[in-house]
Amino acid sequence: SPWDSQEAQDISLALKWQKFPQQENHFVVYNVVLNPSGTTFLFVLHRGTNLWLPCGGHIDSDETPFHAAARELREELGISPAPIDGKVFFVSISPGEETNLHACLWFLFRMTDHPELTIDHTELIAAQWFRRDSLPLSVSDPQLPRFLRKLDAQQGTGHPAH
Repeated sequence: SPWDSQEAQDISLALKWQKFPQQENHFVVYNVVLNPSGTTFLFVLHRGTNLWLPCGGHIDSDETPFHAAARELREELGISPAPIDGKVFFVSISPGEETNLHACLWFLFRMTDHPELTIDHTELIAAQWFRRDSLPLSVSDPQLPRFLRKLDAQQGTGHPAH
């Protein structure tokens, strides 16, 4: 369910795009990956935007959003973390390349172990685990703070580790 009125508006707009596709706008997935204890987040430095973002990308026409999320994690980082519930957790509308917009479908995953990452350097500059208090908010998706507030509220404690 929507976290706030902005997410409700973003969901409504995304549903309109789904019914009436617009070539300039795209659906993308973001994969927020937590470490096994839930205390750190895996973010990637995206080559095209020079922003620290959750791993993700465009949804291909022949796949569901969840399958796109799992595919992007395998392709960009060489990992297959466990989905926390397999459902879209958060929806936001963000600027894309040039003049288009992205409907971002945010998924939650948790690593069950500590695999070595295999970074796709054609799309990514780096990947890094961040503690909650060191997330690079000033050089990330502007909707990340809203995502974190929703995560905190869902967990009921103010931090994702609990």
